[in-house]
Amino acid sequence: MKKALFYLCAVFIILLPLAGLNAFDWGVVVDSRSDIDLMEDEDAEYTPRFKSSIWLNHFWADDAETQYSFAGNVFYLYNEEEYHIFDADLLRLGIKKGGLFGGGTVMDASLGRFRFSDPTGIALDHLADGARARFDIGSAAITGAAGYTGLLTKPEASVNMTLSDYIDDDDDDVYFAPKRLFEQIRAEFPSLMEGQLLSLEGLFQQDLSGDDDELNSLHLAGAVEGSLGSGFFYEVNGIFSRDISNDLSGYFGSGEVYLYMESFYNSRVSAGVLGGSEDFFTVSSPTLGLIASPAPANLTRVSADYSIRPWADRFDPFFRNLQFTAGGRAFYFDGEYTGMEAEGGVRFKPASDVGASLKGGMYLPDDGPNQGLIRLDVSVGL
Repeated sequence: MKKALFYLCAVFIILLPLAGLNAFDWGVVVDSRSDIDLMEDEDAEYTPRFKSSIWLNHFWADDAETQYSFAGNVFYLYNEEEYHIFDADLLRLGIKKGGLFGGGTVMDASLGRFRFSDPTGIALDHLADGARARFDIGSAAITGAAGYTGLLTKPEASVNMTLSDYIDDDDDDVYFAPKRLFEQIRAEFPSLMEGQLLSLEGLFQQDLSGDDDELNSLHLAGAVEGSLGSGFFYEVNGIFSRDISNDLSGYFGSGEVYLYMESFYNSRVSAGVLGGSEDFFTVSSPTLGLIASPAPANLTRVSADYSIRPWADRFDPFFRNLQFTAGGRAFYFDGEYTGMEAEGGVRFKPASDVGASLKGGMYLPDDGPNQGLIRLDVSVGL
């Protein structure tokens, strides 16, 4: 109840100065996800998830150099575990101001609840309450950010890092995510080499739970991406992780190359590999597969994907965003093959506020029963 009152007050305080402004955009979005889990020699299991959101956006400017924005929503969530939740996953006040420090620097700052991520999207990719400021000087950009996860409702959180976190995750009397504070400092260099982007980041995390198995950590991440030629691109990532509380270090690396062929029905072909050492860990749990998504520690994954939009340039606009996808992933744990996952699907977005996707996949483990999944996502905005 206290948390709900906090957000109601926050929304009221933020909206109060907007009342005299001309207009702001708002709407309703209904998202539905339906999963059918298929396990060999077992009955299929149907799990629904429904989310309804009321959102609003507003933009205004004092002058040509300064722009303000507000974006937020309030949602109701029902998921397969029969959680009924009212919360917000976006509540952000932003300012963008140019002409700083002699006229060549642009600041883009945000305060509130929004998504934080490291350059790789592996160590951290999660909602949090906090602040972020990015200073772009042209040849480089520096970003500083800080976030807190303890006000997030548990079913939407994936920041379990210790045994105490997992125990709380199974406790119905614990409603919120683990109490963790993190800080980021990132430097991006888009002009060191033509057509290439270099990103470097330090991510610091403090465990505020007070449990005996607390885990404070450091992650140092780097990413390089860019073009290798006409329609040919690459991305290489690396992360060093340090468990400060237990004096353990780990490593992670990944690489991907992909070819985009606009002339051949806007198709994209990609191949990649990723892997982590035995003591590597993350702040939030990354998604590494549709069905099988193991932790990256001591894991190697080899993947290939293909997508095609055959009517992108031939129908306007109904079939333009009709996309077909297919992919496969092979998993190796401690150097030993553990299984393969194959998936395919179709995505359809005939309008900006209407979209749907249908995915199907099969996981074939080296030892154990086969697993399948059919997933239907539908989003409708009003």
